[in-house]
Amino acid sequence: MKKIAVCLFIVLCGCTPRHLVVLNSPATSAERADFSNIDLYISPFSIINLTSKDNLMYYRLFRSQFAKYIEIYNRFNNIVFVDESDKIESSNPHIVMDVQIIPSISKNRTWILDIPFFYPMCGYWPLTPMWGSARVGIHAKIRDPNNNMIKTINANASRGYVIMFYSWYRTGPLENKLKESYQLVLDNFSQQIKDSGTEIIAAAGSMPVYARDNLGLKEGDTKTFVAVIDLNGIGVSKSDATALTNRLISELFLTQRYTILERQKINEILNEQGFQRSGCTSSECLVEMGKLLNVAQIISGSVGMIGSYYTIDLRRIDVETGEILRAANVDISGGIEEVLTKGLREAVAKITGETK
Repeated sequence: MKKIAVCLFIVLCGCTPRHLVVLNSPATSAERADFSNIDLYISPFSIINLTSKDNLMYYRLFRSQFAKYIEIYNRFNNIVFVDESDKIESSNPHIVMDVQIIPSISKNRTWILDIPFFYPMCGYWPLTPMWGSARVGIHAKIRDPNNNMIKTINANASRGYVIMFYSWYRTGPLENKLKESYQLVLDNFSQQIKDSGTEIIAAAGSMPVYARDNLGLKEGDTKTFVAVIDLNGIGVSKSDATALTNRLISELFLTQRYTILERQKINEILNEQGFQRSGCTSSECLVEMGKLLNVAQIISGSVGMIGSYYTIDLRRIDVETGEILRAANVDISGGIEEVLTKGLREAVAKITGETK
């Protein structure tokens, strides 16, 4: 009986899978987000739910591979891991990201078939089904140099597995599925960083050198902090108005003239203040909104359809003075696609002063 107990202990210890596995090199991304003048500091970087087999060597290797996945989608100047207790002192534009990774493997067994496996000795009964899933979650917070939280990123992936024979011995199938989950979740996580270009550049307070030169700006010039209010759709569906608002934000961002407050942040602040946005179209109301959001300027407007024409109206308002700095009106003959691909670009050029 003692021998069986010892043997069982050895089997249970031997079949513990690693939660840190060696990953394949990430595939090359066709286009990377350009954060080439921004340093990314990762602090803290924690992996919870590790097993006894996950030693320091695997941790360091995994951390290096984690950075490689980010680099495939995003061109940072440097990616630096620092201890949570270390003070970050950098004169370069930078952001700080705290990362928590949670790997787990669920196991379901048929104990009636498992019992003969241990009697009278290990391996007597090969049929020992086990099934479950290998999951990985990544939760991260992006903070600016002043340690203010800017954005959260969450990514999750799961892969199922089934082992029919000698499942007490075999950890390979579990680790392989965990590896697949890691690669899926890291691809998704890195893509989300890429898609957060507006927030990252705003948080770091940076502007690429090539963009500064193209705009005729000098070193030290700062971008204007603005909030873009959802376009009011007149004879246009809500989903189309939302899509056009998203394109408006993208076109404004591409000018590299503005730091744009994230829409989620706008909603959070206005909801906390109990501000009623419905019907807020007058300059006075928009100025009041801008003061709550603590931005320098508000950009608002509408898109509507009159006959066979779409019309775009935009206003850029100075929050401190209430003055309408610029207004733009663009009429488009064609479908909503023309508004999306041409109309908004023309309107943004007018409202930013690039064209009359």
